[in-house]
Amino acid sequence: MLPVFRKLLILSQRCAVCWLSLLGKVNVDAKKCNGCGTCASVCPVGVYELGEGKAFVVNEDECLVCKACETRCPEGAIAILE
Repeated sequence: MLPVFRKLLILSQRCAVCWLSLLGKVNVDAKKCNGCGTCASVCPVGVYELGEGKAFVVNEDECLVCKACETRCPEGAIAILE
């Protein structure tokens, strides 16, 4: 399934308040990130990649704002800014 359609399918199951959260922005604090890869492994849509010992946001437009990365990051290096 094409990424855009997959995202729309998932989003169609969200409440109105969740739709508003799509205005968020993904931020990785490079000073806190230890490159463990937790964010990349828990992200259902591949927003992150690892490189040079750090996580990088590479597909921010695909973010579902589920905040799995933010809640699971052991270093608190990820923030979804709304």
